[in-house]
Formats: sequence, C-alpha cells, structure tokens
Amino acid sequence: MKSRPRAFTIESFMIPILYFISAPWVVKHLIESRAVSNWKPTLIRKVTPSEILVSRFGKWQRIRIGEEVDLPIIVEEIEEHKATNLESSGGTVLGDFQFSASETDDGFAISWELKSGEHLYGLGERFNTFDLRGKRHVLQAADAIGSNSSFRSYKPVPFLLSSAGYGVFINTASRVLFDARGDRCLTACRVPLDMWIVYGTPKEIITEYTNLTGRPPLIPKWALGLWISRCMYPSRKYIEQVVDTMWEEEIPCDVVSLDPLWLKHRLFYLRDSITFEWDEKRFPNPTEMIEQFAEKGIKICLWINPYIPLLLPIFREAKSKGYLVTRRGRPALTNDGPSAVVDFSNDEAVNWYKRKTAALIKQGVKALKTDYGEAAPEDGDYKKYSKNYNHNLYPLLYNRAVYETFEELGEPGVLWARSAWAGSQRYPVHWSGDSKCTWHDLRHVLIGGLNFSLSGFAYWSHDIGGFMGMPSRELYIRWAQCGLFVSNARLHGITPREPWVFGKKALEVFKHYAKLRYQLIPYLYTVSYNASKTGHPVLRPMVFEFPADENVHEVTEQFMLGDDLLIAPVLEKGRRKKKVYFPEGKWIDWHDLLEYEGQGFQEVSAPLERLPIFARKKSIVPLAPGMNFVDENTQPVTLLIFDPEESNCKLYDGDEITISSSKEKNSIVFRMSPTKQSFVARFFGIKGRKAESKNVKIIETLQDGNWFQIAFTTLGEGAIIKILYEQ
Repeated sequence: MKSRPRAFTIESFMIPILYFISAPWVVKHLIESRAVSNWKPTLIRKVTPSEILVSRFGKWQRIRIGEEVDLPIIVEEIEEHKATNLESSGGTVLGDFQFSASETDDGFAISWELKSGEHLYGLGERFNTFDLRGKRHVLQAADAIGSNSSFRSYKPVPFLLSSAGYGVFINTASRVLFDARGDRCLTACRVPLDMWIVYGTPKEIITEYTNLTGRPPLIPKWALGLWISRCMYPSRKYIEQVVDTMWEEEIPCDVVSLDPLWLKHRLFYLRDSITFEWDEKRFPNPTEMIEQFAEKGIKICLWINPYIPLLLPIFREAKSKGYLVTRRGRPALTNDGPSAVVDFSNDEAVNWYKRKTAALIKQGVKALKTDYGEAAPEDGDYKKYSKNYNHNLYPLLYNRAVYETFEELGEPGVLWARSAWAGSQRYPVHWSGDSKCTWHDLRHVLIGGLNFSLSGFAYWSHDIGGFMGMPSRELYIRWAQCGLFVSNARLHGITPREPWVFGKKALEVFKHYAKLRYQLIPYLYTVSYNASKTGHPVLRPMVFEFPADENVHEVTEQFMLGDDLLIAPVLEKGRRKKKVYFPEGKWIDWHDLLEYEGQGFQEVSAPLERLPIFARKKSIVPLAPGMNFVDENTQPVTLLIFDPEESNCKLYDGDEITISSSKEKNSIVFRMSPTKQSFVARFFGIKGRKAESKNVKIIETLQDGNWFQIAFTTLGEGAIIKILYEQ
C-alpha cells in the first residue's frame, strides 16, 4: 500500500495564523456589518395612490413607486412581458393584499398586514432563523464569518415566501430592509421601490419567481458526485496521495478542489487575491496533472476570486486599463483587506477577466470555486449602475462572468460560489461558506440551506465537518450523513476532512453513505433536471413539499431530498434516537423496510452509523450500480418499487422515461415508456409466480426475501411486464 498523505501539513497551521494576522480587517468588517444591520430608514410622509403605479405581468402584480428600476441583469427583458395597468384602489392590490406606502429619507417603504399564525421564509441564506416572522432583516451581502451569524449573510435575496400563499420580490440591488417584528411586515430600500407579488403554493410561487429571474440550469452529472478539498492542499504529490487513498479505500470521488496554494505568489501577499498563474514548484506540469486525474474520472476545480493583489504585474495591467473599481480616482480596496476590486460592470474588464479564466478552462479545469464577492466597496465608482446597486449586484455580475466563460468555450458551467443575490440561481453551485466545527453550526448551516432553497436556488452545499477547527469523530460522522444528502457534497476545512483521519468507524460510515449517494445519482440527476424546468430545489424544507400541514411550518431538522426521500440527520451530540415527523401518507424506512404512517411524530433508532432515511411508499427510486466516479458504470439501473399496486416516477438521463406499477385484476402491471436500457425492477412485498412481457427481454426473475426481482432489457418500444403473484 502506498503511504497515506499526512493528516496535517505546515499549511494546516499557517491558516489560523493568517486569520489572526488579518484580524484588524475582520474587526473592521464586523463593525461595518453591524452598522448596516442597524440601518433604520426614517419615514417622511405617506405616498398617495396617484404616485403608485400598479400593473400586472402574467401572474405577478407589480407595485412601483418612483423612477423605473433599470436592472435587466436581475429581471431580464422585463418589457417583453405584456403589462396591464391596474388601479391602486386606495392602496389595495387584488383585494386581499392591503398595503400602505411611505417615502423615507433615502427611498421608499411599503408595509402590509400579517395574518395570525403566518410564517415567513426565504430572503436568501439566513443561518439564524428559519421562520423570519418576529425579526428584522437587512439584506446586504457580507462575509458571514461563520454560520452562527445573527444578521450577516453571504447570499441575501430580496424574495420573501409566506405560508399565507404569496411571494414578495423586491426588484433591486440596493440595501433592503424587511421588518416583520409586529403584526405588519415593512420593506424598504434606498432607491425607487419595485415590488412584485404572486400567489400560490410554495411550488407554484418558486416556479413563477424563477420564471421571472431565471431558472437554475441542469448541472453536469459528475457535479453530483463527491468533491474533496482542503484549505489548503499543499502540492501535486499530496493530492495524488489523497486520490490514491480514496481509490484504495473504495470511496467514490469526482472532483478535487484546489484552494489558493495552486497560485504563484500566494505566500507573498497577505490577503486572498488572484494572479491566475500556477505555482509550478508545488504543482509541476499542471496540464499533465489534470490529464492524469481525468483518466481516473477526477475533475479539477480551482479557487479564484475577484480581487487583485497590489504591487504585482496583474495589478498594474488592470489599473492601467481602467478595469478596477475606483474611489476618488484611485483603485478602491476591499473592505476586508488590501486588494483591488475588478469592476464587473465594465464590459472590457469582464472580457479581460474571462480571458484569464478561459486559459484555465482550456487546460482542462472543469469547475471554478468563485470565492468571495461580498466586499465590493459600497462607496466605490463603477462603470455602470448606481452606487446604491453595485455592492449587492457584484456577486451576480462576478459569477455570471465566470459561468459565461465556460459556456463560450462549449463547456458546462460549474461554479462553487459563496456570494449571491437575486438571479444568481442561474450560475450554480453555491455553498454555505466558512462554518465552525460545532454542533451549533451544523444545525444553523442547515437552516441557512433551507431558507436558501425557498429563495429560488436549486443547488446548495456545505463543508462536511465544518470549516474552522477540527471536528470530533462523532460530529464528523453526523455532518457527513447530513452533507452527503444535499444537492452537492464536498469535504472541506482548514484541517483534514478525509474520512480515514477520523478512524475506522468514521471511514466505514462515510464509505457506506458515499456509495449510497452514488447509487442515488439517477434520482438526483432527475431531480436536478426537474429543477431546470420548474425551479424547484433539490434540498427541500418540509413546508415546501407539504404546505398545508401546519406541523411542518417550523421543522428544520429534517428535509426532503427531491420529491420522495425524507432525510432526518442527527444534529445533536450523543443522540442515538431521532424524533421524525412523518407527513400524510406511508413511509418506508430505507434500512429495515419498516412502514410508518403519517401524520405525526415518531421516535426512530439512530445509532451513530445510521442516518434515518425514508421513502414515500408510492415512490419508485432509481439506483445506479456501484462506481468509483459518476458514469463509470451506468447500467443496469435498479428500480425500487415500494408499493407495486400504485407507484410511478419519471427518470431522466438524456431522455425522460415514465415508469409506473399498478394492480390490475389479479396481477401487477409494470409499464415503461420507450427506451433501450438494462434494468432491474424490485417489487416490495409480493411473491411473484410468473412474468409475461411485451417489448422486453427478461433476463432473470428472482424472489429475494420480500422483494420480487426482474432483470430485463427494454427493446426501444413501450415496455410492459405483467406479474402474476400470490394474493
């Protein structure tokens, strides 16, 4: 066996030192963030109905006060929607939505009455609370500095979803206030107010919102595999050892992500910024390295950011050509350290940055970790847009530029982005940033992801094990069980996150659930495909899937993965049981196939090695064969049919396949729309006697305990299998 990589490197101990050295900028940032959070617009006067323009765009009602908001980057081609002007009727929009409007000292505000028992969600990735009712929220992109933040967010989004059946979107990039502490909700922004309202269920509202601001695309299948990373892998030799060990331990993996040490000059400037040049002493012959990893199915992701280091040639180049944000005629520095800021409102600067990233993509890099983006100077001078807009608009412009570079080169765009604003769902994937290695942060990271999912974003991830610190074995295992079953899964932290570092038990548990994730790739890819059509997230709060069930309005310690899988991770130290809420219907325990009846809470067994997972009884869950990387083996696809008498699903793998199983007279009839593939259908709870088929070549039938199994190949036409079974 080859030697394993060292668990700790010199760089592992350097990072906390660098954080300590940069403490003055962190303190400065915290002070500025607190000032933003305390922002209180002063109401000057009531706005009269004659000053309010009310119009209808499809299913949306739009309330506009002040000048037209010119932000096509957020709501694209808005004038192509046919608008119908409506009377404001003294402050009433479509009957139930009663509002009052005011002018403030720097903009406008609107307030409306909240119903008793009404819950509010969304507003981006908010870690501190799931139900936003009863709190005050200022939306301004900021480094959250850990996920236990009470007011900061990397990804604020001015979109609010109510349990009362409506969604509110503020079309702006200025600082926005939502104050829901009383019996009314007040929203205010620093510029003309452009408010959009739509009605429906959470699914209908998210579909309409992403129709307005952009659908998330279908990401490539390999991006659903496991990503491994560390802050920071020190060398080519080191990551080769890590990948070799992953293979030796039979842990599937698709992406290796390299943080800043891939960059030349990285150790010679204090704060993080970008030069786009490889450090070929640490990573010799990077093109060859990328090619050799590709032969093993491994893609390379590189860390980048939008800040330029001072004193180096790249800074002089960008400054001389006018590509930097300025302040009083000089390059403006970020508000958390001495780096210049690329002006992504400048088309020439965008093209320059694209050329830099294109060189990496042409080398074979398949993903870019677009870190930062929250520190654009609010008082800087930009090529386009007003000062009120550019700070919050910056994450959207930055990530768009990088994503478009992939598209222009004919590659599927895959980012690993930290910052966001409304519309950023068009440029996935996003992750939760720098959480601490604590149980508290594990719980609040998940809360952030649940709110983010209700803000129009389909893809979201977090650092398995936490980022800052070293997790205990138990925390690492529980975090892995949670993190392997969101849309995208990544190991990352300042200290090692490879499972063998945490001992034999952790390695066994991690390996088991990593392999299960890879089996679920057909399911996850189908959910991702549906997200590209509807905007519905992969990670779903219970209230998104079951909005009529009042018991789930504040449930945050379990979630749905797509339509049919309920995931209930253990989020407390020492817990070996889990209280799970089962919505209406019947649910099958993934591990022991016990059946649970909703609606209600039940306590289930959750020893350290077990993640409680439940499938809807009427679901059909597709599973891939075992693999070391995505699509290494694609057939046969196994179909788990938990209720043969009434189940159905749609499977997507380039084509959409409709699958159903139903009871007809004295037999089970299985149907599949035209395709040419190999499958294994497993029917739970029946003892089959005979199988008859049409447009199918049956290879084998087998009674495997409670499962009746049929291995078959479809012949390109609609397939039918009729199963006679013991009644």
